[in-house]
Amino acid sequence: MILFNGKSLQQIRAEKEQAQIEPLLDVYEVIAAIGEELEALRADNEALRAEIEALKGGAGE
Repeated sequence: MILFNGKSLQQIRAEKEQAQIEPLLDVYEVIAAIGEELEALRADNEALRAEIEALKGGAGE
């Protein structure tokens, strides 16, 4: 087993892989949160559109 700075090559590779995965998980969490916010905004938008259409229908009578 080859050691660099007191660590095995396998341990160094595992640490590098973990260092790459952790930031990606943060990015995916942010993307998921944005998706949830967009879905809530779409629902609000649809409710407002329905309310506007209802008001338009009542204003003409």
